[in-house]
Amino acid sequence: MLLLLSLLPLLPPLLLPPPPPPLVLLLLLLLLHDSCFLHLSRHQLQMLEVRNMPFSLGYWFT
Repeated sequence: MLLLLSLLPLLPPLLLPPPPPPLVLLLLLLLLHDSCFLHLSRHQLQMLEVRNMPFSLGYWFT
């Protein structure tokens, strides 16, 4: 997942469709975890990631 996210800036923006809201929400949780979402434990973030993984993988590879 993190590898996929790190590769996204390398792609031209026009080739990327706008990401779906669950993926945007997951990105915000991961990016803001250290500053704003300290009440979320690492385990809860992992559960969110696992829950959204089939959707995001199905989105990016279709």
